[in-house]
Amino acid sequence: MKALAFVVIFALFHLISSDSEDVRRLVEERDLLREQVKSLRDEIKLHSSSRDESCDYLQNRIDDLQRTVKAKRDEKDTLKIGIETAKKEMTSLAKCKADKDSTGKYHKSQIRFQGKYHFPVKPIKRAKMEDPETLKSLQEGLPIVITGSNLTSSALRWNIEFLGKELKNQFVRIFVSSNRQFRYHNMKFETTAAYYEWQPPFRIHEGLFQEFIEMTNDFKKADNGSRAYFQYLINELNLTESMDDDFNEFNWNWIHDTVLPATKWGQLKHNLLLVGMNDVSTPVHFDGMENLFSMIYGHKRCILFDPSQYKGLYPFPIHHPHDRQSQVDFDNPNFEMFPRFREVHGYDTILGPGEVLYIPSHWWHYIESERDSMTVSLNFWFYPAWHEKDDQENWKDLVPDAVDQLLVKQEVETLIAESFHPTKVKDVLKEILDKRFDFIEAKRPEKDTVDGE
Repeated sequence: MKALAFVVIFALFHLISSDSEDVRRLVEERDLLREQVKSLRDEIKLHSSSRDESCDYLQNRIDDLQRTVKAKRDEKDTLKIGIETAKKEMTSLAKCKADKDSTGKYHKSQIRFQGKYHFPVKPIKRAKMEDPETLKSLQEGLPIVITGSNLTSSALRWNIEFLGKELKNQFVRIFVSSNRQFRYHNMKFETTAAYYEWQPPFRIHEGLFQEFIEMTNDFKKADNGSRAYFQYLINELNLTESMDDDFNEFNWNWIHDTVLPATKWGQLKHNLLLVGMNDVSTPVHFDGMENLFSMIYGHKRCILFDPSQYKGLYPFPIHHPHDRQSQVDFDNPNFEMFPRFREVHGYDTILGPGEVLYIPSHWWHYIESERDSMTVSLNFWFYPAWHEKDDQENWKDLVPDAVDQLLVKQEVETLIAESFHPTKVKDVLKEILDKRFDFIEAKRPEKDTVDGE
């Protein structure tokens, strides 16, 4: 009987032990039970003189241990449920934190954009303003997103409601399009006879800024694809005292004391304020200026292509109103007409309030506003380091190779257009090239082949 009791007790104890392995506190209780078992053995020896008494006593003790085992099992199950619940809550909390930024708004992974594109992209490098990598990228002419920037932090209150009050009675130009695209055109070329069939892709309406706000609301309700866009040079706006104070509080010290001495850029040419409806896009183009593109309200997706992508982006001819713009419609690309567009690759980022994107001179860029919000942003356009090239003996050393090649192509095309006629460029180039260099191809040796090929 004693042996059987010991086996039962041992089995029960083993069950408690195995069920408690994952919980440190239960392991400690297991050790306590061991002590109880030892004490029970001693007690059985003391009561061995009376078999019935010993068996009754032993049965009571076994019943106690069984109740203890059940209680521990229940406690462990409850603990497991609590742990699983806590894990789920922690996962939800982590996801919530990941989905929101420091302002409490949704994280960029949740921002929606309409555009879907076939080409591969790499993320644009990101660094804080004080990070040495930031200044290095500016010096090397490579794009970078400057995070935690205080360049325009005083203007972060320039949301749609604020601008609607401050600029309400300003007489401005409003761009209106039947679709979401706003492709820039140079109005000085509109009256030339070079491209007779060309028509402006959007109309310009002159009115009060309040009309712009009303127009955006009307277009949202109509939901017919029409969009309104506003862009204005800061120095052409009659800023209110409040906005003027914000503008003067920009971090101009960083620009004048750090950026300009390190990069050798020329003076600031313009600050351009841009206010757009949701979904609007600026088709891919390049500018001749260095651009610090500051996001103030909402989010924009920015896709950049280095100057060497010229061949696959098919720019309009020089002297065309869309000079410096790509002919490719990113929303509906015609690969039959523009086959090399399949080969392009870019760099992208989603820019949020307080962040600044450096868009180097002559880098192609495509900008798209988010689907669920209007946006406000501000350009800082600087002359590139080689702008005053007539005064610089080593200006060629300041021009990146890819930019230099693009500039040469532009200069050749400009020379022909101005010497003959903008519409004669193709014919003149064909005349220059026709059959004159075929002998080079004819004499070129075949490429070495690898065995088995």
